Amino acid sequence: MAFVDGQTLTAAQLNAAFASLLSQAALQATAVVTEPIAANAFVNIYSSAGVLSVRNAIATDLSTAASGFVQSAYVIGQAAVINMLGINAGVTVTAAAIPGVWLSETVPGGFTTTQPTTTGHISQSLGQAMPRLGIFFTINPAYVQ
Repeated sequence: MAFVDGQTLTAAQLNAAFASLLSQAALQATAVVTEPIAANAFVNIYSSAGVLSVRNAIATDLSTAASGFVQSAYVIGQAAVINMLGINAGVTVTAAAIPGVWLSETVPGGFTTTQPTTTGHISQSLGQAMPRLGIFFTINPAYVQ
């Protein structure tokens, strides 16, 4: 449940509202998949020989910071739809994840509730953990440790 504009909304109502917002082209991108991507993974959009491409984001290098997330699984060569803002409802977070979640440095496309501190890796907040709803993703800067 969420409280918005004086009304209590269920997770389904909140997700429907964000789905409506995400249908606007400015909040989504389509790119060619260059490695297998699991449903609900956080991903990195980049240029490969001038082609807009997408791969799993991982906090081991600044060039693979998170640009968005996908809702479906994709294989190499498919066109993936990337959400660059909104609730990734396919991931589970608990109250312990508050105040935030970060890009994982060990699981490609994953997240962690512990801020990465490995020297040379990056620290990138993925947005706000919303227990029982998912992660409200916003593009945030990544910092090299």
